[in-house]
Amino acid sequence: MKYLNLSFLFLLFFVSTGFAQTGKISGKIVDSKDNTPLESATIKVFKSGETKISGGNLSNKSGEFSIDKLSYGSYNIEISFIGYETYKSENILLEASEKDLGVIKMSSSAMMTDEVVVEGEMPIMTFEGDKKVFDIGKSSLFKGGTAIDVLKKTPLIDVDADDNVSLRGSQNVKILIDDKPNRMGSLKQLPAEMIEKIEVITNPSAKYEAEGITGIINIVLKKTSQTGYQGTAMLNFGTYDKYTGGLNLNYKKDALTVFTGGWLGIQNYRFDMTSSINYLVPVSSYLNMDGKGKNFSKFLYLPLGAEYEFIKRNTIGLEGALTLASFSGSNNSRNDLLNANQNLVSYYLRNNDNAGEFNNYFVSLYYTGKLGEDKELSADLTISGNNTDFNMTRVQKDYDVFGNLISPLFPTSKETTNNKSDFITFQSDYVHPVSAVSKFEGGIKFTNRKNDNDYVYDSLDYNSGQYIRNLGTSNRFQLTDRISAGYLMFGSSFGKFSFKTGLRLEHTFSKGELLTGGQNFEKDYLNLFPTLSLTQKIGDMNQIQLAYSRRITRPNIWRMNPFRVQPDPRFIFVGNPDLNPEFTDSYELSYSLYTPIGTITPLAFFRRTKDVISQYSYLTDSNVTVITYKNASAFNSYGVDLLLSSSVLKWLNLNSTFSFYETKFDEALESNYKAEEGFSWRANIRSTFIIGDLFNFEVFYAYNGKKINAQGTGMPSSNLDLAITKTLFDNSTTITFRITDIFKTSKWGNDVTGSGYIATNSTIPDSRIAYLNFSYRFGNTNKYMTKQKKVKQNMNEGQDQQQDQSRPQ
Repeated sequence: MKYLNLSFLFLLFFVSTGFAQTGKISGKIVDSKDNTPLESATIKVFKSGETKISGGNLSNKSGEFSIDKLSYGSYNIEISFIGYETYKSENILLEASEKDLGVIKMSSSAMMTDEVVVEGEMPIMTFEGDKKVFDIGKSSLFKGGTAIDVLKKTPLIDVDADDNVSLRGSQNVKILIDDKPNRMGSLKQLPAEMIEKIEVITNPSAKYEAEGITGIINIVLKKTSQTGYQGTAMLNFGTYDKYTGGLNLNYKKDALTVFTGGWLGIQNYRFDMTSSINYLVPVSSYLNMDGKGKNFSKFLYLPLGAEYEFIKRNTIGLEGALTLASFSGSNNSRNDLLNANQNLVSYYLRNNDNAGEFNNYFVSLYYTGKLGEDKELSADLTISGNNTDFNMTRVQKDYDVFGNLISPLFPTSKETTNNKSDFITFQSDYVHPVSAVSKFEGGIKFTNRKNDNDYVYDSLDYNSGQYIRNLGTSNRFQLTDRISAGYLMFGSSFGKFSFKTGLRLEHTFSKGELLTGGQNFEKDYLNLFPTLSLTQKIGDMNQIQLAYSRRITRPNIWRMNPFRVQPDPRFIFVGNPDLNPEFTDSYELSYSLYTPIGTITPLAFFRRTKDVISQYSYLTDSNVTVITYKNASAFNSYGVDLLLSSSVLKWLNLNSTFSFYETKFDEALESNYKAEEGFSWRANIRSTFIIGDLFNFEVFYAYNGKKINAQGTGMPSSNLDLAITKTLFDNSTTITFRITDIFKTSKWGNDVTGSGYIATNSTIPDSRIAYLNFSYRFGNTNKYMTKQKKVKQNMNEGQDQQQDQSRPQ
């Protein structure tokens, strides 16, 4: 077979380089307004005076295209892209090996009626292959904010009080930064000014790792690629001691590109918290909590990289980044114990103080290039690691009903947690066109990740005044995952219909070692993940798309650690090493409709998930709540997202999203309770008012309805944000003032029904914050152009998800 393949390739080479004089037509397609490369634009080539297609292709992520094996002569070219006017050029003379058309600028469509003219505006969402791309680079609502602020305002995405990110109501989502794993301790360490756009892939193709039920969120950072140098400086001030500042620098000369920068920040956050637990057995009683807290953090982010195009369209690059962060916080609460008549029996005061550090690094060596005229090969080796030290001191004082100090039920304690993670990833991808409209894609990927969690618990001995190691709670647990994968895809098109199908094979080996107590376990499984995408273009403006994918969610280190931890006399946390991965079949139907008054994009989806990994809690005989995890049977989730965009008036742009979700579990985690099911909805609207040449004024409102989980529901929440932006000095300087959550309506919480108890908890952040932001662009700003890193188009490693925000603190 090897010799047959070589012979076949040699034959192809011989035919393509025979006696006939042939060449190729190439170029690059960008948006006419901001020079953003347009991926997946359709290019067709015709012999002048003929209607039969002589060749065709799709533009890649950098907007580049090449149509090969064209005989010498005169040609007409036609380029189409959803939401843009069709580009046509005639009588292109091909009389050498290559005719480079250079940069082709396409304009978004201008739709006309008898009454109004709608100026071309970039839609709220555009399709780029299997991606839904949300362009946020021009919005002033994010100035001075972080990546968390950006995600909160991105359609389909939600963020809770602990910065857990959800896509369509599920936290089982992979988060990437520039197509690489997110290794930051918190997305609050990533300034919004560094972000160009958000890519959402709800049904990833077989090229992408299968991890993550709801798909992938890729945060694309700003870069530049023009000759010379270009930079951006930013300074931001926020109320309650919030400060960020940074610098991006880019330099390009000939085949060499260098990019670097530095960002630092200080963040302070405050919040109120309440909870109420009604214990139903053995007799009714209550525990009510009311408290306040604050968190402080500071970070430094230092990226550095370089690319060298050693042969035309063949590039090697080396990049890396270092993140240094520290954090501290405290919360104080009063906890009242009540009898069945809700009369006070006793109470206790608790103070939790915490502090820690987070350090992260990554280094990536990559290559991308052309093999011959039309084949593509890329490879990437990434080594990364992070280390987190977390320390907490808990002080509790107990009082009787008259306020007299009594012996504490829970002694003063110190907790120290060290978590280390190391990752090695290698990936290689290959693209082999077989015709102008058809191509095979294939690749391999190897991932090795090791997590080491060391938890130490010390209790204060009141007699000696010394802390004593609690061996019954302290533990060290290691989890190693080795994932090997390969995939094969084929895509083609017939007229305005196109399809892409693929199959991915993943082998997973996991080994857990509880070094405290010597308990070990292993998991070994092999799975197939098919994918399919069908697209039908309707005219040059609209399209309908149907997609299917199979996904997996593997249990992480916190959910599998079998050691029992009791940081509170009334709560026990324990993992479950017998957890199995959960699998999801995901279907989606989408349609893009462009009308004279705007764009309408409905998205319908259905997901069927089996062996659902769910947090599960129950009550012991001594009224101690045990919180653990188990595989529920299955659940269905389905819904509709409706995205609307309009710019009928030159001075007003409107973007809205309405989402309606239904979730139903097949059966409850406890047999004596009804399985949870329910309807959720969320909506947001963003309006931009252009006040002549004076300033821009933006308004954003969002409402999130209740959310359904295995044992209860999440509370609804809403917020209203405002922003005003003014540009000065030939648009090189921008000043932005914005206010978040003006009416302080943001909150998060849950209602939980467990075995023997009913609980309610809520957190209200101090979210009404005013920001003042200054940004300045310098260098070759008149030639600004967004850079799309060449190799990153094939990288899709997901977030490791080894840090579970639900872990007790």
